[in-house]
Amino acid sequence: MKHIIPLLLGATLVGCAGQAPNPTQPVLVSEEPKPEWVTEHKLEDSTTMYFTGVSTKYAEERKAFKDAKYDALSRFLDYCGLHTKLHEKYISHVNGSTANVLATTNKIETQLETNSEAQVGQFRVVKKHMEVYNGTRGKFYKMYVLASVSKNEVGRVKAWQKENDLQKIAKLKSLTEQQSNLINKTKQELETVQTELESALVLIKRKDFLEQEVIKLQEELDNKNIKLTSLENEHNIQQETLDWYEEKDLLQSKTIDSLQEKIELLQLDLKIAKDGEDHWMKKFNDKKTISLFTWK
Repeated sequence: MKHIIPLLLGATLVGCAGQAPNPTQPVLVSEEPKPEWVTEHKLEDSTTMYFTGVSTKYAEERKAFKDAKYDALSRFLDYCGLHTKLHEKYISHVNGSTANVLATTNKIETQLETNSEAQVGQFRVVKKHMEVYNGTRGKFYKMYVLASVSKNEVGRVKAWQKENDLQKIAKLKSLTEQQSNLINKTKQELETVQTELESALVLIKRKDFLEQEVIKLQEELDNKNIKLTSLENEHNIQQETLDWYEEKDLLQSKTIDSLQEKIELLQLDLKIAKDGEDHWMKKFNDKKTISLFTWK
């Protein structure tokens, strides 16, 4: 069964009747009429599906063609249910390489120069239409392409998608299992950490208690040091007093020794004087006796 669908074009293709052209916008100069498949085309027939692609305006025809082909290829992959992030993976899967979509469309372009039936899998560009515009910076090109793809290719892409989804589910299950194991491991680690934390809290409390004890002991030590300093000051004062008394005692001892020496000298002088007195007294007595005998 054939289906006809309209192709929604960008606003650049829609003009407003009676509106003056903008001189800064490129002006369509190509005379070839737009083919019918540009505005509407059959979506499918018994064996094939069709997709259109349209580019933006480019200064190079080659880039416009590449953009239109990529747009058609994207529509095909989107129809197959592949979101944008899977496009690159599918293209690499089809070509057996790590080429990305743009590299693949480059390959299409190279093949189209020598073969109009170039394919990516069974995807091929069958028709193209180009519009040429003149602008202030030269010519611009806008390309339309019609691509066909076998329904077998659609089935193959959807099968790949299903396989990819199964792989994703398996991977998600594996990730879920890994996450579950990781969660259990994390719980065990958290329990260990909790136990260590409780032990650490006990040690912290013990540390705080010991710090308070250290502060008290330090205060006691400071008080004892103050008392010791006071006692040392008193001792120094007493020592100074003792030294003063010792000096005074030494001075008095020297004074006593000096007086003792003077007393001894005086005693010696007194003895000498007494001995002299006895000597003279004896002489006097002897002389007196002699005088008595002489007088008789």
